[in-house]
Amino acid sequence: MPDTAAAAKKLGITEDVLKAAFGTTMPPDIAAAAKKLGVTEAVLLEALGIKAKP
Repeated sequence: MPDTAAAAKKLGITEDVLKAAFGTTMPPDIAAAAKKLGVTEAVLLEALGIKAKP
């Protein structure tokens, strides 16, 4: 599980905002969350410490 607190800090938002962007779907929709946050998928994945698929 990614460290959402650290990711939120990297993105300059609160952890609650980050978690709200992900919603309750499993697995989380990274593209939709990134769009809600106004960042690219790559930026969100990097903040979460997840390697983007090539």
